[in-house]
Amino acid sequence: MNYYIYIENRMVAEVSGMDFAYEVYAKATELAEMIGEIAHLVSGETGEIIASSDDYDDYDTDYEPDYNECGFDPFVGSYTWDC
Repeated sequence: MNYYIYIENRMVAEVSGMDFAYEVYAKATELAEMIGEIAHLVSGETGEIIASSDDYDDYDTDYEPDYNECGFDPFVGSYTWDC
């Protein structure tokens, strides 16, 4: 399967194989951070964004929402503050 690497909505690479795609995506992410842009790894089959350098994954602790302030949203499948 093919994967596409984008930097700020411009395709910079088309690669085959998931392992190689993640290697190229890691390098593209480094480049994107250097120029202040965002990199994406996109599935060629579904068009789904598999990974993005815009993801916020540097969490210090596990997050537990205060269930008194938010409600369960069945469309999202989790708790949200859109009550």
